[in-house]
Amino acid sequence: SMIDGGLAGGLAQAAAAGKTEWLRTDFTLGAPFNLWMGLIGGTFLVLSSHGADQLIVQRVLACRDVAEGRRALVFSAVLIFPLFLLFLLVGVLLWVYYQSHPFQIPLPESRPGIKSNDFIFPIYIVTEMPHLMKGFLIVAILAAAMSSISSRPCASRLKSFNSTTLHSSSSQKCHRPWDLDFVAGSLAFCTWILFKNG
Repeated sequence: SMIDGGLAGGLAQAAAAGKTEWLRTDFTLGAPFNLWMGLIGGTFLVLSSHGADQLIVQRVLACRDVAEGRRALVFSAVLIFPLFLLFLLVGVLLWVYYQSHPFQIPLPESRPGIKSNDFIFPIYIVTEMPHLMKGFLIVAILAAAMSSISSRPCASRLKSFNSTTLHSSSSQKCHRPWDLDFVAGSLAFCTWILFKNG
């Protein structure tokens, strides 16, 4: 195990340092985080993400009616909760790991718009993660960007179609070759990385 005591030992160490504390009800501007900051900030965050974010707007506009759009938003909210827990767990375990392991690459200084802690996960990926996992992670990052990229090459070809055609199989046939090319290119790139690093 990369962490002494495994997952349970790592979480116990993080809890002893206060890293797993998740609820603060005191209303004070001196504390970095508390419940009220989360509610107020989270409200504006959800309004911006669900009102202007391309991923959410596309998901709602693709629904057949208002009721289905509401279900899509509720499903998104339910699905994002365990995803956030996973992100937080990764951060906690990274903190535990680097309490007993030195950085293989010096941690860069903070700069406008990015803190030095934001470099910890990329440094871990580059220096500690097995090559196979690096390949899978790169594929995942490229796949996450695919929803935006795959729609662009066909946009000019679909402009002359009417609304009925756009909802037919012609649109799917247009996207399918681009999707296959993107997947094949991603796999080839990751395979090249694996062989290059041995």
